[in-house]
Amino acid sequence: ALGAVLPTLPVDTRMALVTYNDTVHFYRPSSESGGSVGFFVSPDLADVALPLPPEVLLGSLEDVHAALALVTELFNTTKRPDAAFGAAIHAAHQLLGPTGGRLLAFQHSQPALGPLKLTQRDDARSYGTDKEKALYAPAEPSWTALAAALAASHVCASTFHLTTGNFVDIASMAALSRTTGGQLYYYPEALPEQRDIWGPKLE
Repeated sequence: ALGAVLPTLPVDTRMALVTYNDTVHFYRPSSESGGSVGFFVSPDLADVALPLPPEVLLGSLEDVHAALALVTELFNTTKRPDAAFGAAIHAAHQLLGPTGGRLLAFQHSQPALGPLKLTQRDDARSYGTDKEKALYAPAEPSWTALAAALAASHVCASTFHLTTGNFVDIASMAALSRTTGGQLYYYPEALPEQRDIWGPKLE
């Protein structure tokens, strides 16, 4: 879906790709090495740091195409359940902080590692009681604080949540788009066998 959208963007667009599982990954295409893509891993989730300056990691649309191809090659079969979503958002803030810009964040499994990790808090016993109100607010104030920091850096965040019926704490993560003027997109039942339904919607 990303590859299909890239040609519609202005040719002078600068982009960077950050991926994550139990670590955070950065990409830097290098013309000096025949167009190969440099792959960097940040294992320190508590204090994630960029491996290179933002202006180096932010590349052209052609650079992003090359990085997307590498992502498919590296992670097509990975099934690591834990995700450091919060650390990846912090890394994206470091990338876009100096200039501002658009952040598109894709999330599939509950953020379970590093900063801003979330736990299962959906309890059917609280439905229809005063405790249910808490389910519609962020689980902890750090989500709101990060969203405020993004807004102060002129970063507009839109989040895409693709689930397979599992619990996703959208009430917490919604602070990112709500505070920064972005959008929140929710794709329930994003199963491989239903890709012909949710795939075109995502694109």
